[in-house]
Parts: sequence; C-alpha cells; structure tokens
Amino acid sequence: MVAVDEDRDVSFKNVCGGIKLQLKGTVKVASIEVAGKGSEPLSGAATVTAYADDTKPEVVMAPEASSSVILNCGGVQLEQTSVTDFIITMPPVTFTDGFIVTIIDTDGHKYVLEGEAGSAVSRSSLLVMPEIDVDDYKTIRILAIGNSFSVDAMEYLYDILWDLGYRKIILGDMYKAGCSLEEHAGWFADNEGSHYTLYQNTTEKTSGEWIKIAKYKPLDALHDADWDFITMQQGSKNTGLVDTFEPYLGNL
Repeated sequence: MVAVDEDRDVSFKNVCGGIKLQLKGTVKVASIEVAGKGSEPLSGAATVTAYADDTKPEVVMAPEASSSVILNCGGVQLEQTSVTDFIITMPPVTFTDGFIVTIIDTDGHKYVLEGEAGSAVSRSSLLVMPEIDVDDYKTIRILAIGNSFSVDAMEYLYDILWDLGYRKIILGDMYKAGCSLEEHAGWFADNEGSHYTLYQNTTEKTSGEWIKIAKYKPLDALHDADWDFITMQQGSKNTGLVDTFEPYLGNL
C-alpha cells in the first residue's frame, strides 16, 4: 500500500493485486511459483507513483524484474475435505498467453496448473482460481537423448509413473539407432534433425500411447517442455568406457 501526505489526511491505496489459489489434497506445500507464458514481469524492482488525490497509484516494473513470483509456504499441510487458500501478490498484469502455477511439495514433487490466456490481475483485487485437488496435477517431464537402449528403458515408464501417482506425464525420446554421445553432441550443436525420430508419450496428447515423429530437430525437443530430467545414452560399442564420454557429454 502507498499514500501521499499533503495535509495529514493520509489515505492508503493498494498498489498490487494477486492470485488466489484454493487447494486441497494430501501433500504438504513447500512453495508455489507463478510465471506468465509471455514472460510478464511479476516481482523485483519497480517504480511506484502515488498521488494525493483519488488518482490510482501506478507501478512500473524495472527491466531487470523477474518473470515469476514465488510464495514460500514452509510445508502447509493440505486437507482432502476442505480447501486451503493461498494468495500470491503481484503487480497489475494481463497474462497474454496465460500463466503457469508450479506447486512443489516437501518431497520435491511438482504439480503444474495452467491459467487461461487473457487472465488479468487488477490492482486491489484478486484473480480467484477454482478449487483444485493438487493430487490430480502431480507432474513429471523426462526427455531421453539416446538410441535403442533409451527406447527399451522408457517402454513401460508411463505406466510405472502413473502407478506412482503422477497424473501429468510428458515423456520424450530423441532416438537414433546406435547413436553415440559424439554423434549426439555434433547434431545438437548443428540442430540437425534429419537423423532423429522423436518418440513421444504424454497424458494430454497421447493418453499413455507412444507416437513417433520423424526428422525432429534437437532444439525443438529441448524446448518442448520444462524438462525435470534429461538423460543421455552412449552407443553400445562405447558403453561403460569413461574415456569416450568427454568432451561430448560436457558439450551436450
């Protein structure tokens, strides 16, 4: 809040607004991060202009402002039968392309929610999100850069992750038969996609079934998701030979 005092009749006005999350479930919430898909500035240095009359205060975020805001929750235990409210404060903003809410529990698991394009946070008001059962949004994203070994390793991974309670699963495998780390490093450096087939398995797009896309560019695969884990597979003839890992593994 901010006020200007010219005649000792101080009237404070709100500068920011916020998003209100209504969460239930079984987890303990360690932190909540909100980020706009359009990289809108949400926290950090800003200039606030206040007025003595009824003009609303203005806030302009600095160029170095962060495109996300994090609420540290310290392990709040959610309940299954009632919601717990969380309010994340931020400057007035319109999320042109929508926004992403990432909830992390005390075990390090992620739960990812999305807000609609055009959603807006206004000064002195809350954007209220619908009630959410966090357990329905347990998320994991894994990309393999490999060969037939990585295809075999990931064949049943979706079903395993589902049985472990994950409900938003994104799996990708950049496959080239017999591919070595040296070949991967060269093709990724050149963004050369003609050699690769992407095997993809996601909850939203394929419902647990693997599909394949030919001639997939490496940098497109890297940018497809905010990957939690990326694995790299050496070719069979060099498996276990540490001297063949570098400089290719480091370059990747």
